[in-house]
Amino acid sequence: MNNKQQKTEWRGLEIELAALEQLVQETVEIPNSWLPKEYQHGVDGGRTVSDLNSKLDRKFGVSKHKKNKAIKAENVERYAKQMEENAEIEYDLNRDENQLFKNESALVQAWIDTRVIDAEDLENEV
Repeated sequence: MNNKQQKTEWRGLEIELAALEQLVQETVEIPNSWLPKEYQHGVDGGRTVSDLNSKLDRKFGVSKHKKNKAIKAENVERYAKQMEENAEIEYDLNRDENQLFKNESALVQAWIDTRVIDAEDLENEV
C-alpha cells in the first residue's frame, strides 16, 4: 500500500469515527439528576451530550462561525507550510468531519429521492 492509499484509508476511518462520535453525542442522554440546575431540561428527563455541548459553546461564546473561522485559519497555516516544504497541498486536513458526513448523507438521500440512484444499489455495495 502506498502513502496516498494509506492516507485515503485513514481519512475514511476518520470520517466514520466522526460520524460515530456525533451519533453517540446525539444518543447518550444525561439524566437531570446528574446535572446542575442551570443545565437541566425542564421538559424531558435529561439532555443529550450534543445539547450540553451546544449549551456550553453558547455560554462561553463559541459560535459555529468562530469554530469555522478557527478551522480555516489552521488550514491556511498548514497549506502555507506544505507549500514551503513540498510545493504541494493536501486539502483534506482538519475538516469539520461531522458537517462533511451530514452533507454527504443529504446528497445521497437527495439522489435516492429523485431516483438518480436506488437505495437497493447502495445496500448491495456494502
